[in-house]
This record gives sequence, C-alpha cells and structure tokens, in this order.
Amino acid sequence: MPRGIKAAEPGSGPSPAKPITQGGSSGPGWLAVFEASWKPLAAVAVPIAVALSPAMYKYYTFDRGVDSIIAQQALQILQKDPRLDGAGSITEADKGARDWAISVIERYSQVSFSATTKTQLRESASPISQTAINPDPLTTEELQKAISDASVAGDEKILKVVVGEIGVREGAVGTSPRIAAYNASMNFAAADDSVAWNSQFLGWAVSQAGYKHSSTPRSRSWENWGQDSNELVGEWLVGCVMVAQRGTSNSWTGIAGIYLGDKDDSHVRILGGNIYNAVDAATIEKDKVTACRLPDDFKPVAQ
Repeated sequence: MPRGIKAAEPGSGPSPAKPITQGGSSGPGWLAVFEASWKPLAAVAVPIAVALSPAMYKYYTFDRGVDSIIAQQALQILQKDPRLDGAGSITEADKGARDWAISVIERYSQVSFSATTKTQLRESASPISQTAINPDPLTTEELQKAISDASVAGDEKILKVVVGEIGVREGAVGTSPRIAAYNASMNFAAADDSVAWNSQFLGWAVSQAGYKHSSTPRSRSWENWGQDSNELVGEWLVGCVMVAQRGTSNSWTGIAGIYLGDKDDSHVRILGGNIYNAVDAATIEKDKVTACRLPDDFKPVAQ
C-alpha cells in the first residue's frame, strides 16, 4: 500500500498565496486565473479519467501517493448502482471504473482477489456491498474452532489478543487512535491509516501477548521470528504466526497474521491487521505460505 498524503485540516497550514498581478494592473494575475480554472477542469477530467482510462488514473494518482480518501472512493465506485446497456449488462465504462477500484482495494488490503472474484466484482449488474469485497469473511464458528484448536496445542496467547481487535477498521480520513497505537508499537509514524500497518498490528499483538516482535514494519520480516513450527512439531499449528508472499515468488511483499487453519486442500486462513482495510481474515493459497512461526519459548504439549 502506498504511503498516503494527509490532507490539510480546515484552517491549518500556511495562508494561501496572494494573487500575483502584472504591470501594476488591479486585475488578477496569471496565477489567480490558473487557480480559478484548474479546479473545475479537474472536477470534470478526473471522473472521465476514472471511467475511460483506469490505468492512466491509477498512474497519475494512486502510484504517486494517495491517502485513504482514494480507497473510500474505490469502495464507493463498487457500492453505487452501475450504468447498464440495452442488454442489461454493466457498461464498458463502468467496468473500467470497477477495474480501477478493485486494483486500489487489492493494494490497500494486502490481499489479492482470485480471477473469478474479480470478474464477479467487475461485471455484477448490482451494487457491491462492502462485506462482499471480502469474498470469504470470518465466521463465528471458524473463530471458535481456531481458538479451541490453538488452546489444545498451547499456542493461543497471540490469537486471543488478535481476536479482541476484530472490527477495528481504517478511518475515512486521517489516523485513528487504535491504528496509531499499532504503528507506535514499532516506533512507526504514519500520516494516515492508508499507510500499510499489517506488520505493526502483529507486532502490537505479539507485544501484548508478552513476546518480542520482529521490530520492523515489513510483513516478510516475520519469516525469521521465533521457531519454525514444521521443524518443532512437524506441522503448522493453529495460532502460529503465518507469513505468505504476494505476487511472484521473488516478491518481497507479503502478509503476516495468525494461522486459523486450512480452508481446503489448497488454501489457508490467516487473521491479521490491514486485511481488507481492517482486522480481518483472508483466504491465501498454500503455495504462497513462506513461514509458520512459534514463540521462542514454545514447547509442544505432551500427548
């Protein structure tokens, strides 16, 4: 997720520059004319760019630093009624806008949608609810089973801390006190909630459970934390710190959270922070998992 730029609060910051006049004229100078003209032009051009060229809009805004306002705009694009053509299908322009929105949400949430989910989000003729953006939301039954399994294995301490934070979500603008606390656990300062906080959240939870954290706001750093679950007990224990890569096998980006168990033969469930802009769970392909780590002082429960 890119670093965000916090918008100035009303009444804060330096006073606006005075219009520059030319040759002693009492009329507005070129700067004042420019300022007066570019704002209405942008109001027209930006929506057109979103609808007609999502790739261009993404390059000129998202990749050059945007804050959580853009993430909210992406959600709004998915949540509004799409325009339909004569056959009752969503128009190509709105498909393009949804493509852009999906790409923003993917990067903000640290999770990639499957091709099937992308198609469903892109082509649905109805508005998409925010809960539907997470195609596999956490259930009470899943959570209860994970806590039970982790308690049996003796690896429930961090999981219980994380469970207590479920429901924390990024604010629309600025920095929320709770997410600021997660960042502070690693002495990390963020301009707003849009700055990636996946590793910082896990660091906060690990500290609350009484352990030392990885000390760096980088999700893949948790690959070297504690002990390897496979080496210690021969399997991934529910409740362990699980790390998965994003993108290609050479990618340094990743996601770190708590292993809740297998979804099926090919997927695992990970609960963590900054997943779909919240403390939430995600389904991840098993072949993306790079580590499953247990605390240094963990000892297997005698069978």
